[in-house]
Formats: sequence, structure tokens, C-alpha cells
Amino acid sequence: MINQKRGLKMAKNDRVLIDGMIDELVQESGEDRGKAFEKFSISEILKNYDISEADLQDGIVDGRNDGGIDGFYIFLNSRLIKNSEDIQISDGAIIDVFLIQCKHEDSFKQAPLVSLHSSLIELLDLNINKEDFSSCYNDQVIKKREIFKKLYRKFALKRLKLNIKVCYISRGNTTEIDSNISGKSDTIKTMVLDLFSDSFCDVLFFGSEELVNISRKKRNGEVFLKTQKNLRYGEHFVLVVNLKDYFDFLVSEDGELKRYFFEDNVRDYLGSVRTNDDILETLNSTEMPDFWLMNNGITIITDNVKMVGDDEIVMDNVQIVNGMQSSNTIYNYFCSQKEKHDNDCRSILIKVIMKQDENMKKLIIQSTNNQTQIQVGSLMAVEKYQKDIEQYLFSKGFYYNRKDNEYLNSGIDASEIIEPLELASIHVALYLKLPFRATQLKQKHFKSERRYDKIYNSEVNIKVWSKYAMMLKYLKKEFQNFRNETSFNLNGKMPQKKFIPIAIFFLISIKFKDYNFSMTDMLSIQSIEELNLTENIFTEIISNLENLRQSKIKPKSAPSHSEIKQLIQLFSDKYAIKNKESVLKRSNEYGI
Repeated sequence: MINQKRGLKMAKNDRVLIDGMIDELVQESGEDRGKAFEKFSISEILKNYDISEADLQDGIVDGRNDGGIDGFYIFLNSRLIKNSEDIQISDGAIIDVFLIQCKHEDSFKQAPLVSLHSSLIELLDLNINKEDFSSCYNDQVIKKREIFKKLYRKFALKRLKLNIKVCYISRGNTTEIDSNISGKSDTIKTMVLDLFSDSFCDVLFFGSEELVNISRKKRNGEVFLKTQKNLRYGEHFVLVVNLKDYFDFLVSEDGELKRYFFEDNVRDYLGSVRTNDDILETLNSTEMPDFWLMNNGITIITDNVKMVGDDEIVMDNVQIVNGMQSSNTIYNYFCSQKEKHDNDCRSILIKVIMKQDENMKKLIIQSTNNQTQIQVGSLMAVEKYQKDIEQYLFSKGFYYNRKDNEYLNSGIDASEIIEPLELASIHVALYLKLPFRATQLKQKHFKSERRYDKIYNSEVNIKVWSKYAMMLKYLKKEFQNFRNETSFNLNGKMPQKKFIPIAIFFLISIKFKDYNFSMTDMLSIQSIEELNLTENIFTEIISNLENLRQSKIKPKSAPSHSEIKQLIQLFSDKYAIKNKESVLKRSNEYGI
């Protein structure tokens, strides 16, 4: 009796804390309490997956005909999947499915689970086509179910591990769940396991106490790592760590890969490429020397590090800046057959460097990653301004490829992904008014910090990058149509990446009748489709270049400085564009 009262009192206190958190969210967002509680709860449960606000919203299917499902999230090897296409993962794929029911109520009830069970019977039966469902489901639920169906079938024969987690969230007390509710949860588990052999299913209850506890857990606070051997050099360490201990370090209590450890890595996991296949082959082999002798090792940067006893270190705010491919392959290897690897005695070499300042961190990232084949542009990925651009563009529906392969691994179609160099070229043409340099911009230009800072100047209004992305997306589509329909033979001629920046430059100049258009002008652009000039611009650039050269355009030849000057004069005369001197007389004072 005492325990029951104590549990009830704790639940009331926890409920007060949760309600206080929701009050703050409601005040900030203006949303109703139920929606704020839903978003807060789901984001906390999935916090180890490092999902964004847009990712969170994408998985919320709550509404009419939701089948009792408020959140539907699918992860492949700890990465959120929004699209089942363009994903290439080798054997040992791990699919985690979260089916979430969220109620802003002060107790757990049987009815939500009854509704959920009724829906999951047919939604998870992949033999039933969506057209044959006995119940109606909204488009979001259908979309998520079809993604899961395609994903499961794609990896079913590749040593797939499937985890389905059904989550019921309320503000109630999990110690007071009635037997009929727990019985219904057992029924759901049995049903799922009957549908998917060799899978794992659990029904998880999250009440106020559980939500408070989760909210207090830092994603990247202090973490511990066991060592076999350690050498201290000043404030830094070199460690030899057991592979299984390193795997345990990489995963959360729920077995999820801590993706936030890799935020400052210059590229994302590359999947089944030769390097990773070789790492996996080494892991699978029992005849090779110890793993640490065959692998380049891991580099960790941390805000603070110290020894705890003789065989353990504690670190704060960990960032794995080199070793992304090894870490992900080790994660996949241990997840594929956990029971087989528990006694693995092999080791991995790890450098732990205590960060002095951001400049030191940048230098370490550059030097450790320069030892492998990585484009110079990829090293920009850890720059704050690059992260700011990516975050802002993502909020506007654009995928900025700050880290190689990040969006491809999440199932985003390659045609939707914008390369940093593409936008940088447009910025050079429009903002710096250097169209003749925009067509010749290459990754190597970013080796110079001065050149980089001229292009990626944090004082420039970040909103302009979404305007560039909008223009680029439209012009690329139009250019492809032009290729398909034009009478010009474009094969072997100027490639798209060299053509688009100058086409956009002339298009915007025509729009404002001024070559010296301002930042305010660019920010005012809502669309460039209404100009209906793209085909004319493409045709005139190509035909004028052919006339200027008195021959066909040289294969893959970008317009020269003098040729673009002549194009500026020609367009100025035809479209009455003023201030041509502002561009014609502009020297390359930026050194780009």
C-alpha cells in the first residue's frame, strides 16, 4: 500500500513537471496542448536518432483515418528513411519501425490499443495490397506503410534484422496499467511476431515519469569508454579498446547508433563501397591479425577527457571526426549477430584529443581526413556557416549536400540533392557579380581560406541561399527540357554546371533591367517562372557563343572572360539592361 501511494505521488509530481514543459512549448509555438505534447514526447523518444524538426513532422500521421497511429517512423541502420529508393546497404541491414500512439491524458486506457491492434493486423500484413484494406487510412499512413513494405522486401534476403516498437504515450503512471491493457499489448506482440519471423517486437509504455527521465538525459554529455591499454600525452590519449567495448560506446541503451557522435564528420556513411567491404571482410575473418593492426583507427575530439581508474576514460561532448566508415561497419557487424560477437577479443586503436578551440578542431579534422581521398569541398562540411546554410535550406524544402552521402543514405532522390559548389557558383555570379569566374569555380578554390571567406561570408543574409536553390532547381529542370527539345546539338558541349550560373545571371539581370541588382532585389524574388524567358536565354547564349567563336562550342569549354563580356554587351543592347559597366569593369578583387 505504501509503495502504491509513493508511486502515485511520484506520478503526480512528474505530471506537474511535464505539464510545465508543455506550457513553455505552447507559449513558444502557439500550438494546442495536445499537439505540443505529441511533438515533445515523440522527439524525446527518438532523440538518439538525431532527427530534425522537419523529420519529426514528416513522421506524424495523426489526423482523420490515422488507424490509431500518431507517429510512424522507419529507420535503416539508425537513419530515418523517407523514401525507399536509392538505398544501397550490404548484408546485415537493421530496420527499426516505431508505431506511436500519443494521448494527452492522465492515464493509460485499453481503447487506443484496441484501435491500434485492429489497424496493424492489416497494415503490417504485407500480402495485403493497399487497395484491399478493409479500413480507410489517410495518405500519410499509406505512404509510410508502402515505404516499409518496399524496404522490407528489398532487404529480406540480406540477413535483415527487424525491430518493431509499438509505443503508447500518455501523462499517466506506468505502475498503474491494468491487466487488460497489458494483455492487449501481449496480443499485439504475438500478432507482429506471427507476421515476421526472426523479428523483435515490443510494446512500450511511456508515462510522465518515463518522459521526465528521458528529457533529462543529455544526448551528448559525459560518456565512458573502457580501455585495454592507454597512453597519456599531455591532455590527450592514445587508446587500445576492445571492439565490443567500442560498439557498446557507439550505441544507446536501446541499441541505437548515436549518430550525433558524427555531426562533425566530413561525410556520411558510404554503405557498401570497397573500403567498407574490406573492413567488413577483416571483421568477418578469423585468420587475419588483430583488427587494430589492419585499420587506420578512430579520432575523437572532446571538450574534456580524464581517466577513471586504470582502465576507463570519461569524455564530454564527443565528436568522432575520423573513422565514420569503420564505426558504422563495426556497428553493422555487431548488430547482425550479437550473440556471436560477445566474446570478440580483437581491438581498435583510438586517438582522443581534447579540444583547445575551434581552430584547433578544424585543423585536426582537415589533417586526419586529408590522409584519405576526400574532396577539398567535403572538409567544409564542419564549418558553422555550412551547417547554417543546410539547416535553413532544409526548412525551405531543399537538400544541401553538406556531408557526402547523408541524404542519399536517407533515401532522398539524387536529383533533389543540391551540391554546395552549384550554389557557390550562383553566389559568385549574382552576389559578387563575377559571372566569368562562376563558370570556372572548382573545389580546389576552397583550399584558400581567403577565397572561402569571400564566398561564404556569414554577414551575407542567409535567406539568399534559398533563392539560389529555388533558381537552380527551376533552371536545371528547364535546361533538361531544352536539351530534349532543342535543335542545337548539345552533346559534348558546355555541361550544365558551367551553363546554369551565367544563364541565371542574365535571367535576373533581365528581370530587374539592371546588372547591378542588389541583395534586396534578390531577396524579393518569389519565382522566375513568370518571366518565360529561359528557352530564349539558353538559345541566345549558345548561338551567340557559337558566333563569337565562329565554330561550334569546344567540348566542355566554359565561356572565357572576354566572351562573357561580349555576352553582357549583347544582352544589354537587346533587353535594355543598365549598368553594364558595373560588371564589365569589375576586376577579380575577390581573388576567386
